[in-house]
Amino acid sequence: MPEYSSPGVFVEEISDSSLPIAPCRTSVSAFVGHLPDVGLAIKTPIRVLENGLTRVRYMDWPDCRLKRAIEGFFQNGGKDLWVLGLDADVTEVDGMYLGLLDDQLEINLLAAPGFVDVASHTALIAHCEQHGQRFAVLDGPEQVDNATVFATEPLAPSGQAALYVPWLQVPGRDEALPPSGHVCGIYARMDEQRGVWAAPVNFPMDGVVGLTQSLSNDDQEGLNTLNVNAIRSFDARGIMMWGARTRAPAGHDMRYVPERRLMNMLEASLTKGIQWAVFHPNSTETWMQVRTSVEAFLTLVWQSGGVVGETAEQAFFTRCGPETMTQSDLDQGRLICEVGVATQRPAEFSILRLEVQTADPEPDPPTE
Repeated sequence: MPEYSSPGVFVEEISDSSLPIAPCRTSVSAFVGHLPDVGLAIKTPIRVLENGLTRVRYMDWPDCRLKRAIEGFFQNGGKDLWVLGLDADVTEVDGMYLGLLDDQLEINLLAAPGFVDVASHTALIAHCEQHGQRFAVLDGPEQVDNATVFATEPLAPSGQAALYVPWLQVPGRDEALPPSGHVCGIYARMDEQRGVWAAPVNFPMDGVVGLTQSLSNDDQEGLNTLNVNAIRSFDARGIMMWGARTRAPAGHDMRYVPERRLMNMLEASLTKGIQWAVFHPNSTETWMQVRTSVEAFLTLVWQSGGVVGETAEQAFFTRCGPETMTQSDLDQGRLICEVGVATQRPAEFSILRLEVQTADPEPDPPTE
């Protein structure tokens, strides 16, 4: 605080390097599949939709599965979409192709419409597990004779995938359409209208006139036990997604879609939102600024209904200081912040551990 030696009005600029944390986007999607022969490059990500505006006129494409998936995505609320074209002879998606969707692209949802094989699902899940904030939307087969067929489906170790059945009947086409394009659109609409923490269920699908299979309550019970989500038709309400389970292993915390995607959003937003600390010393003042920024962001999420609790203290906590960092961390300039949030599972906190390399790691002591 400066000292003033005479009366008067003085203006002092006070620097606060911490910045408000903004929520990251949650429904930018990428579809992988066979492009029609319209002169577009394959094996190159192409921006088809951006903020609801058409960047590539897919409406003029000849009819194909990928075009219909894009239409279903847009009809159901999707606004941001990348497409990655595969070689014409490719019959399953592999990690080589998915690696073309590098980290520089902000992608939250990943689907390969119509690829129902185990190898493709394994590659999609592995990609999303590796890239943290990406979530795979998988298509099951057109018809399900017995739910036990899904016992061989790959699991997602941290729940970064969900699987849907059956396929959809759409106007003007006899061939059924895999649901993943429409599902990604519903995710986007729910995110915008209710928040990423809301389960994407009980919301009519647009552009769908029927299903390849009518599933009963008993059918769904069998699917639920294997973490497969049913799409069902209800006379008075239309065709809806009627399940929100991830492909997480049994007993995993992230076994529901809204919980997994909420944590993805929080991790991405908080990690990006505290990057300003890179340029600051790992000091008490910096820790306080980090806690202030994180708590302000989580308060908004809590007030919007994203985390549960009658008070902010019940809904989340933030730790950043000696309780989260060892002397070795301080010496190396590692700032570590722990965040706990109460999702839709009362009395349980899901924990995020955020780490930033600050500006001033302690130099090694001189040697003799």
